[in-house]
Amino acid sequence: MEIKDRILVVEDDKRIGNFFRTVLEANHYDVIMAQTGAEAYSLITSQCPDVVLLDVVMPGMDGVEVMEKVKAEGN
Repeated sequence: MEIKDRILVVEDDKRIGNFFRTVLEANHYDVIMAQTGAEAYSLITSQCPDVVLLDVVMPGMDGVEVMEKVKAEGN
């Protein structure tokens, strides 16, 4: 069984998110998706992705706030 790197794509625009998913899965990455900052934070802390592609401008908790929260909590 091949172990794939896991990438979390955080994008509130579904078309852009689907584009990233398609390209990454075609290159053999395990892709998980989030559309909000809160959802992204939850997935970062529970799924421990290898890489996070994070949209900075999102309604509610933006990408900068997500990273500040992750850094503050030491995750």
